[in-house]
Amino acid sequence: MLYEQMYYYTNIMHLRKIHFRRRSDIQKAKRGISILVMCALILSVFCGSDRTVTAETNDDGTAIDYSNPSNWLTMDTKEDKAVDIFYVYPTAYQKQSKEDPNYCTLDNASMIKGANGAFNRQATAFLPVGNIYAPYYRQADALYVLGLMPAERETAIDLIPAKDVKAAFYYYIDHYNNGRPFILAGHSQGSMVLLNLR
Repeated sequence: MLYEQMYYYTNIMHLRKIHFRRRSDIQKAKRGISILVMCALILSVFCGSDRTVTAETNDDGTAIDYSNPSNWLTMDTKEDKAVDIFYVYPTAYQKQSKEDPNYCTLDNASMIKGANGAFNRQATAFLPVGNIYAPYYRQADALYVLGLMPAERETAIDLIPAKDVKAAFYYYIDHYNNGRPFILAGHSQGSMVLLNLR
């Protein structure tokens, strides 16, 4: 009998082992995962709302000054490792009422608290191997973005969050990277933002 192990995430950061006794069990599990992924994609297409991305943002056009250390969640200025990690944290901003803006300000307390929590759960895994650079950025509200059609989501992320992260990334390259190899790491809204670095 063929014994294999397959790992999958049961939650964002909780890893659970499953032991399979036969190859057919592995194939059934893969088929089940494929069906779940297809269902999620179908739901995302058909459950999008009629809302459209609007210019209703709290962006006054002023670029974030990433030369200011307080605009960084972390900035490893020791640079004692051979590789850098440019980390963009997941969605941490959630509107508390319908009147709140769809995008938070850079100094939004709940976003900062959530960003620090995500950093501690995720990015600290890179501490032994890399110099970590993680900018604060103005985020879109999770429910607002998830309620949009897929094409509109990209536009919503590109309006403010990606603009901030691009500015931080270019500042990092110009002032901190010094030619070292780097890894782009992100999750949730952070990974969507990193896709816009192109």
